[in-house]
Amino acid sequence: MSWKTTGFLCEYDSKNVKIFDCNKRKLHEILNTYGSQKLELGKFYETKHMWIKEASVDKKFHSLVAFRVDGGSVLADTVATMANDEDLKNNENFEKFSGKVWSQYLGFLRDPKNLFAKNMNGGELGWVTVKYAPEEDTVFEIEDVAENYLVNIPAVELLPTPWSPDYLITERPRHLFHPLERIYHDKLLALAQWCRLLGSWYQHEVNDKRRDQKDGFKRRVADRFDSITAVKMFKIDPPLPTTVVNGNVEFEVEFPFDHDVLETKGNREIADWSSRFRGLQKNAHFWNEYLGKVEIYPRQARNIIQKVEAWPLETISAAFTVVSAVSLHYNVANIHETYPENGIFLVTNVKKVKGIN
Repeated sequence: MSWKTTGFLCEYDSKNVKIFDCNKRKLHEILNTYGSQKLELGKFYETKHMWIKEASVDKKFHSLVAFRVDGGSVLADTVATMANDEDLKNNENFEKFSGKVWSQYLGFLRDPKNLFAKNMNGGELGWVTVKYAPEEDTVFEIEDVAENYLVNIPAVELLPTPWSPDYLITERPRHLFHPLERIYHDKLLALAQWCRLLGSWYQHEVNDKRRDQKDGFKRRVADRFDSITAVKMFKIDPPLPTTVVNGNVEFEVEFPFDHDVLETKGNREIADWSSRFRGLQKNAHFWNEYLGKVEIYPRQARNIIQKVEAWPLETISAAFTVVSAVSLHYNVANIHETYPENGIFLVTNVKKVKGIN
């Protein structure tokens, strides 16, 4: 079983492929399991695990967005708008949209040169050229705006803007969860996941055996999988530094230091570590893109805190990153069915902390 992703190819290398989905205004990053197959930037593709092909662009995009490549950069021509003063006055929560440029198929656009506001008024539709340049929560940056050119589009083709009262009605809220939660929670789909076999990483699909049982429908919507078979194994480069130590697979993982996750503010005031240790959080953890929920037990939490508190005051950083060794939980056989309440990986060693200025 595999999910299909469609969109315009914006970037790729031997490890990853990045495709922009105009329907969801979202950049998808997927593992490159397509071998030596030749790909072309700016083209519209349908992709699944170990399968990719060029496809026809949806008709609704034909006149409103067009991707191309120029000098090695991925560009797109599309329509955009920004809120006018009346839009912002209608709702005090819309003030955050002041000066923001939005495209109904590309999302919010960065405009460092303020080109759109120089050529267009709020509420007007203009024709823009944007460059693929992902940064923080935006994917595209405005390169040019057509001067003295207003775009008129039939109302039926327009989507509500984020500052429109109808936006929340038409836009389905997107539930954010870690991908590893889907296998446990999702009643209909199984997610192709990464398999770790003695230090080697594989991308694969899974066969859902629930549908092969008697009473097919009831089994198909069951919460748990009795058995899952990995198929179409494709070896990939490790996305995390991975080693095998005494027969155990160990990953080097970095995560942001969050003092509140490890202990309460009141507990920090205790000077004696023998007493302070007893007050460390028993459910401390962080989430990793590949390993899911990773537990931090008190002994390692203490090591992290002590390394941060030992940082020289004259060079104290605004934030810290923890570099740790993570392994499969020693009691995984008994706790795996409780995931994601309990993580199946845990921090086994704190290598260092790094300051972030």
